[in-house]
Amino acid sequence: MKIFNRKSLAAFMVLAIAGTLIALPTMGSDSEHETLSIESIEAKILNDNVAVQRAELDFEMKQDELVEAEDNKSDSGSSTVETHKNRRYYTQQAEMNLYVSEKSLESIKQTELLRGVNLYYDYLLIVKEIDIQNATMLRLNDELAAVNKKIELGVTTLNTRTTKELEVSKANYALTQLQNSKETLFLDMNLALQQDLETVLVIEDVAMPFEKYMDADLESDLEFVLVTNKDLWKLEKQDALDVIELDIYEDNNSRDIYDSSISRLKATLKQNQLEIADKKLGLEYDLRSNYNAVLNKYDAVVITELELDNAKMALDTTTKRFEVGFETKNTVNAAQETLDTAELALLQSKLDYYVAVESYKDFIN
Repeated sequence: MKIFNRKSLAAFMVLAIAGTLIALPTMGSDSEHETLSIESIEAKILNDNVAVQRAELDFEMKQDELVEAEDNKSDSGSSTVETHKNRRYYTQQAEMNLYVSEKSLESIKQTELLRGVNLYYDYLLIVKEIDIQNATMLRLNDELAAVNKKIELGVTTLNTRTTKELEVSKANYALTQLQNSKETLFLDMNLALQQDLETVLVIEDVAMPFEKYMDADLESDLEFVLVTNKDLWKLEKQDALDVIELDIYEDNNSRDIYDSSISRLKATLKQNQLEIADKKLGLEYDLRSNYNAVLNKYDAVVITELELDNAKMALDTTTKRFEVGFETKNTVNAAQETLDTAELALLQSKLDYYVAVESYKDFIN
């Protein structure tokens, strides 16, 4: 089971809000434009991402090393020990390294794909957050204008204006921070896609993916991880190779010339068992921690859904009070901003849950 494949990524596009495009900021008049979807991010990362390319090169090198080891399998070495290693050790070592490289390549692809998709959704969220903050700025400026009128009429103090001006300044600072974060996401996405940092990205607004993960079974998942985890597998395979190497030295130690190598390998075998046991314990810890993260993120979704419901009721009550003259338009606007913020928080919690689930899936595979 992989985090992303062409089917799973294509499924996201079913959720697309048709016709809605968001342009990332222009950093230069001569910048190129790039229209992005989830699928195009997948293709670019798999084709152009530097981390993926490095892992692919390493895999190719490990393939060559295996071919070389197999070619040398029947060769006589510089000593009897080396001859036996050619036949019994080096090929298996190269096979181990190739398998680990292949698994590392798969893991890096999944990590980079998840990072790219996360950036995609992060950008959509920050655009919505900036819209909310712009609405807040409009409301606060209206409130400041109202305070100024009251000062002119002599019904409020200058201190009231100072307080409101401070609110406006803080809101403007928050807006600037959001815009700077938006610029950073713009750069991060271009960097992940390995393209000119001034490329203007146009991305399609899509619904946040959310589906409760029901497949987790800690005991069976742990059993699976202990068999398939590449790091544990490498430790166990290396231990088996060390046993083969020890046998080779002991079989050819008639004149005690390999005593030091034998002693070293026996110590190494003891160390191997400690590392294997520690790795198994660490994998169980990581599995349970990742699963707890999934549970916590789901609880956060439930809580933010309740907060959204409360914000909807508050806006409805405030609107009704405004209609009968008990609330001002700015109070209604403030309640709308609270609702918009609650909707944004729900989207963020769903994204956090999605990332936690996909990370858990990746860990057990």
